[in-house]
Amino acid sequence: LAAWIAYRYALWNGNRPMPPGDYADLPSVLKSLYLQQHFADFAVESQGKDPASLHADFGAFLARHKPDYKMAPSQRPGVISIAREGAIIES
Repeated sequence: LAAWIAYRYALWNGNRPMPPGDYADLPSVLKSLYLQQHFADFAVESQGKDPASLHADFGAFLARHKPDYKMAPSQRPGVISIAREGAIIES
């Protein structure tokens, strides 16, 4: 009986939806994808730069892409790559 109760409890618990994460809303996910693609380009372009130049360039990156503000600039919903025309929400 105890095994059956444990089995039923495990099934019941496994069927419950998990709560959403803190950053699981659509604007946060789109901003993350946008930043990921731009940061990958930034990392490639920054190879071999001196520390002072890298620091200044990263400050400009943060000012331009505003990682703390998830609404814009960001990626449009339904877009896979920001390289596509009209894929970015600017303001």
